Amino acid sequence: MQRRTQNIYSINKDSSAALELPLQSEDSKYHSNQRSPQLICTLILIISLTCGCLIYFLLPLNAATESSHLNHHVPSLFGSEDLNAAKWPLVHIVHTRFMQEQSALQSLAWARLKLFEVFCFPTMKQQSSQRFIWILQADPNLDEAILHLLQTLLAPHSNFYLVLSNKNFRINRQFPGAWRGGAEPQELRKVNILTGNRKLLDQVMADSETKHVLETRLDADDGLHIDLLQHIQERAIHRFEEPNIRWTYWCTRRHIEWHWMDQPEYSYGVLTGIKHDKLCITPGITVGFPVGTVESDVPIFAHDKIVVTLRDMPADKGCGAKHALDCLDFIETHTFEAIRSRTPTSAGMLHVDLTRSQLEATTPFLTYMYWDTVENLFRLNRSQIKGINQYLTDHLIDIAKDNLYGQCTTGHSCKDKAKAALEELIASRQNATVAKHI
Repeated sequence: MQRRTQNIYSINKDSSAALELPLQSEDSKYHSNQRSPQLICTLILIISLTCGCLIYFLLPLNAATESSHLNHHVPSLFGSEDLNAAKWPLVHIVHTRFMQEQSALQSLAWARLKLFEVFCFPTMKQQSSQRFIWILQADPNLDEAILHLLQTLLAPHSNFYLVLSNKNFRINRQFPGAWRGGAEPQELRKVNILTGNRKLLDQVMADSETKHVLETRLDADDGLHIDLLQHIQERAIHRFEEPNIRWTYWCTRRHIEWHWMDQPEYSYGVLTGIKHDKLCITPGITVGFPVGTVESDVPIFAHDKIVVTLRDMPADKGCGAKHALDCLDFIETHTFEAIRSRTPTSAGMLHVDLTRSQLEATTPFLTYMYWDTVENLFRLNRSQIKGINQYLTDHLIDIAKDNLYGQCTTGHSCKDKAKAALEELIASRQNATVAKHI
């Protein structure tokens, strides 16, 4: 199946003003045309007036959904300060993997740690509901300095657990077991846990059969809208009030992509907005087990196959809903539900390189509003984003070499296309370095 994506709008922070006009085609990319200075000035004036009107009428609609940083925020079922798990109406586990089976790759580890600090960690500590536990699983043999920095980040948060383990559950069919059924809690009792409140963890373990259980996936270089976990929890409560529902998946199809760039004119990188048609993105994908459901009765789907698989699945093979596709609930409350970083640290190297046409489409009219969204609804810092862009540029060859070496390690991507992309990136940078010294 061919994936269809929509470039909602693309903005480079270093740019100043422009607008991409929407087209009917979901796959369309929008390009700037060369025009005379007089015509450009006229067009900018027209566009500014038009978009001013649009913003005037659309801002109230946007505020209704993007209200987490406004005074009229909708009251939540969940208190952000309540960490008494006995009062939680459900059990919610967020899983993140960090450098598992790749402890020897120091350059890659440091780069991923910095991405974690910039894109992932801020969005988790600012989640409007803190009624979850976050399990960050790291290779036990990682450099002590890296583990120390991770521990320093997570330690102030009672529900954040740094776990030294290479064992995973339900990342694909080769890794069975989950929180429901006790497989993961049993593993946690065997390993070293460096942060988090142990009493809270014990309570969550004890509730794994008597409460609904949610398990959410989040990669260490991605981030979530600060209200996303709250919305998933609230929808799960209502969902599992329905009779005969044995399981449900939640996911989103809309996200921001931040692209690392090694060109001086893109010192903050490049942001693009993406909407997928027939796949779920990995950050935030969640599976729910209502009370009474056993883990082995809940199918495991690849994130890019779940929509098509459920669409074609007979209803009697699904979750108990009238139609199997109803076993998937799209969380699309906000303009974007997640942010993904696209850098040479990526195992799959997907969408790391922007095409010339994509760069030409990074017109700058919505720059202020776009970055305001990133800062206020994901709690990200522009200066830190600029810093990580420079760090990746400065250490590119070592990072790419480590990533190439780490391809196909247990639990990680293994694609010839990714290897070729990394080899090409290394060669091009080495050739550029040699050319500078000639």
